[in-house]
Amino acid sequence: MPPSESSSPIRSRHPRFYFRDGSVVMMDTETLYRLHLSVLENRSTIFRDIFSLPFGNPLADAGAGTVVQPSDTANTANAFVLEGQNDNHPFELPAANVTPSKFDNLVTYLYTGTSGYPGDMPFLLDVLDLSSFFDIADGVQYVVGALEYRPNFSAVQRFKLARTYNIHQWIEPAIRDLVQWDTTSFTLSDVYDIGIEAFHHIVQAKSKIMRLRVGMAYKPPALVKGPDCQGACEYAWSREWWNDLGKYILHPQWMASGSSIKTQIEISNLPGVCESCRDTTVEGMALKGAFEKDKDILEAAVAEVKKAHGDFTPPRLESYMPSHFNSY
Repeated sequence: MPPSESSSPIRSRHPRFYFRDGSVVMMDTETLYRLHLSVLENRSTIFRDIFSLPFGNPLADAGAGTVVQPSDTANTANAFVLEGQNDNHPFELPAANVTPSKFDNLVTYLYTGTSGYPGDMPFLLDVLDLSSFFDIADGVQYVVGALEYRPNFSAVQRFKLARTYNIHQWIEPAIRDLVQWDTTSFTLSDVYDIGIEAFHHIVQAKSKIMRLRVGMAYKPPALVKGPDCQGACEYAWSREWWNDLGKYILHPQWMASGSSIKTQIEISNLPGVCESCRDTTVEGMALKGAFEKDKDILEAAVAEVKKAHGDFTPPRLESYMPSHFNSY
């Protein structure tokens, strides 16, 4: 004998999100929601596709109260769409992906205005996770905007979310920030969150840039005598490079960028070196690309990481600023 509806397990209705005029009943592992099909279909392409399947009525043939499973009919699509018609036949959400707290936060996002959002990190991460799972584009956009300028939202968190949810616009700024970090400050958890391949590119870029800086600090560039020079500046140039500029380049509290080194040379008062020789030398170094090599290394690393994550957009060169290597 088919089981009666009265023999179905008792399920609790959500105190806020079981609407009397709702058109589809959904259930997480423990709670029933009665929501509006129009809201779900307008916001989620996944729900739109599910509920646009050819609609039949297997219950009419099976008898009132019959629990219809996909295996009970050749038309499994019709049986699947049947789910959600009432409390005894709810649309069951996949428990592996949708926990009660996550779905509660998603429905809160769908049905309340921004003033009603908790706005804390767990809420935002739940909305992001299920918006990505159910293809709710505005949900992803909301969380991205909310996290963009959130205090204490680290570059590691940004990159982890970027690669987990394909948020391409976060990949490049996250990598640029991570290159600034002291290598010893990365925890094992950070490495797992970033991923081995991206971490490899970060460490490689940092090592190449540091090697570049050590070489520049150790061996002063050849002085180019300026047209207005009236003295002998070569010895003073080497001396002041060691005493002043080399220390700036290798200072333990920052990682000087090529552009910041150029600026430092231009503004430094180097005893015994005339402005004509100093400026002519800087101009020559610039023409040879001496101040751009670190940027080239960084851009190559950024491009490799972006490509590995399916982002083939041009680099955001405007985001490369002198401060990019100025501190950890």
